[in-house]
Amino acid sequence: MKEKNEIISRKDLVRLFSVVVANWYYLIIVPCLAFGISYIYTHRISDVYAAKSQILLKSNETYDYQQQIYKGLGFTSKYASYEETASQMRVIKSSSLLHEVLDHVPLNVSYYIVGRLKVSEVYKHMPFTVWIDERSSAAAGKSFNLSILDTATYYLSYEYNGREIQRELKFGDLIVENGLYLRVMREANLNEMSVATLSNIAYMFTAKRKESLIRKYQSSIDVENIPYTSIIEITLKDEIKERAVEILDTLANMYVENTLDNKTSVNENTLSYIDKQLEEVISIINTIEIELESFKEQKSILNLPREEENYFNRLLDLDNQLRRYKDELRVLDELTSFLLKNEEIESLIPPSFFVTNTDEDLTNRIRSLYVLREEYTKMLRAGTDKNPRIDDALDRIKRQKEDVLRYIDSQARALESGVKQATSEIQALEVKIKNIPKSQRQILNIERRLQVNEELYSFLLAKRAETVIAKAGIIPETKIIERAHSVGVVYPDKTRMNLISVLFGFGLAVVIIVLKEAFFQKVKNVGQLQAHTEISILGSIPRKRDFSSTYRILKSQERSEIVQAFRHLRTNLQFLSPSSKCTKVLVTSLLPGEGKTFTSVNLASVIALAEKKVLIIDLDLHKPRLATAMELKNDKGVSSFLAGQHSVQEVIQKTDSAYLDVITSGPIPPNASELILREQLDELFDFATGAYDFVFLDTPPISLITDGLVLMEKVDVKLFVLNSKSTSKASIDYIENIIDKNGIDNCALVLNEEKISRLDFYYSRYGYGYGGYGGHDYGWADDDHGADSAFKSS
Repeated sequence: MKEKNEIISRKDLVRLFSVVVANWYYLIIVPCLAFGISYIYTHRISDVYAAKSQILLKSNETYDYQQQIYKGLGFTSKYASYEETASQMRVIKSSSLLHEVLDHVPLNVSYYIVGRLKVSEVYKHMPFTVWIDERSSAAAGKSFNLSILDTATYYLSYEYNGREIQRELKFGDLIVENGLYLRVMREANLNEMSVATLSNIAYMFTAKRKESLIRKYQSSIDVENIPYTSIIEITLKDEIKERAVEILDTLANMYVENTLDNKTSVNENTLSYIDKQLEEVISIINTIEIELESFKEQKSILNLPREEENYFNRLLDLDNQLRRYKDELRVLDELTSFLLKNEEIESLIPPSFFVTNTDEDLTNRIRSLYVLREEYTKMLRAGTDKNPRIDDALDRIKRQKEDVLRYIDSQARALESGVKQATSEIQALEVKIKNIPKSQRQILNIERRLQVNEELYSFLLAKRAETVIAKAGIIPETKIIERAHSVGVVYPDKTRMNLISVLFGFGLAVVIIVLKEAFFQKVKNVGQLQAHTEISILGSIPRKRDFSSTYRILKSQERSEIVQAFRHLRTNLQFLSPSSKCTKVLVTSLLPGEGKTFTSVNLASVIALAEKKVLIIDLDLHKPRLATAMELKNDKGVSSFLAGQHSVQEVIQKTDSAYLDVITSGPIPPNASELILREQLDELFDFATGAYDFVFLDTPPISLITDGLVLMEKVDVKLFVLNSKSTSKASIDYIENIIDKNGIDNCALVLNEEKISRLDFYYSRYGYGYGGYGGHDYGWADDDHGADSAFKSS
């Protein structure tokens, strides 16, 4: 016969199809149940919308003179660099910026409409608004249920200390109770026309603290840098589309406005300093002019000689030089004082007038200090004070301050030397001027002081004009190039979730079927039994609706499926029977109620119909059932014989068949397991061996009592009766373990109450052989008398 090397055989396909047909309800019910759960879940959860906006970090829209002014102050744009772009992305998600956003967009109260299956959040167009003080306990996430009664009153309920509080209140009344401090105010859309509709709606509102809202929106914001550009794209997710757009639009505007803070702060400090200096200079000039006019009037002086005027002009130049030196010393002293007093980095914004145009080195050092301060501020906004980079930036700022202070000290000493030299020259000129008359000398001194202050006044006015022009032209380098707009629902994808749930349900159904077939599936037919064991299978007995455990075969003409099954067992039994005159067959089961007595009686009956002398011995002395099945008395039997009360001939009972005799169990003894170990039992077997062709021993279930294992040594054939209602793979494994452990040979299985559908009938009879011994079909006799005659002749 040609060997088949098929990967999947026809029997495997038939087996798979039978499993699917037997468990079809799992493949339908579980996916449908998963879809139902998913549908309800996706219906209850809120849709999440997304809004997007784009910001350009460098717009190049500042004026040239403004660029030059701020370049000298260290405010050069670095937004084009990757590091600066990453820092700005962190700044956008910073808690300080979100705090400012929430100050402009009030979100401390969330409003809901309560439906039958879903609670929907509403953002605007509510018939009422709620004001809550954040310091009250209501701001800690407490929920309130509200129903509108009429245009003036409403019904409020909430939980407090485990009990429900219910109140009927008026709109506008302040609620001060149980730690609450809130007010519910009526809106214009709640009027006589709409109150009938609005009163049928169940509302709910929840108070939230600003800190929790900041955490929520920090996790809802995504910031990305568009590759190869200085454009960042901001995405914000929220349950309400309009709210997402409004929050993102406010966030973008607040971020752009915050980019003006440093420039505005520098400009305002500069103007304040210049105005202060102008006030002092104007006061000095006014005083000197008054002094000069008064002096001229008193002395009646109109003009000075030419030589005296030259002395005066030279002295004036030296005075101006000395004044500039002293002004520079005072500026350096004030800058030193500012750097020493302002230890907090946030306040480190000195006025631009501190930085003189004549000292480029000092300007560069101050610019570096500005840059370090700006980097520190942005890192502090973007992260926390525990960031090691922040500590490093702070350390670099302190080192730069020390470097500036040392440079200022060296410059101050150089200026002091210049002051000494100018003072010395002035003293020499003053000696020459002493020869000038006193009145003329005094007027020269007054005019000299007046001219020095007028030049300082002109310088301050020019600086102030530059600063005012710069302030008028201040615009942010960042620019919103795409306003916030909604991009629709981003979560959940309900269709995808439902599809995944159905697939998951189908997979779960497959897993359930596999587990059921592998561990919990009952053996329903011979084909399944053959697939799970290598033990010989004598045959099976089909399940019938009119099946009864007391059913007994009495006539050979019966043609029911059960009678045919027992004839088939009888035929296969002869292949297990030895060649000796008498065959002793032990019938047992794993559990009670599997049909061992029913099998013993009917198998013995069909053998007796073939005119073979058969004896049935009930050795189940614990719970005997043979006497009931055979409708015989049980006043004497095996127990009384083993106890020596009766002889063998006295315990044998005749039946309505001339070839079938029975020995019942007799009265139930207290020591049944010890009783069957007596030697008298061998005498009974010896007698039966000489008088009968077949001896059937009906024994107790082997999983509960070991009597059947002890008796197996005394018989020729061991039959294990299984029942399709209780037999599983574990049961078969248990029987195989007993057989291997005790070395039992010449044994076979009988499947009782086999459930046969049309598909199983084909699979069992033509796949593995219906009732086949050892998996082979020896066939049914086509004629009942022929079958009996064949067994009789054997």
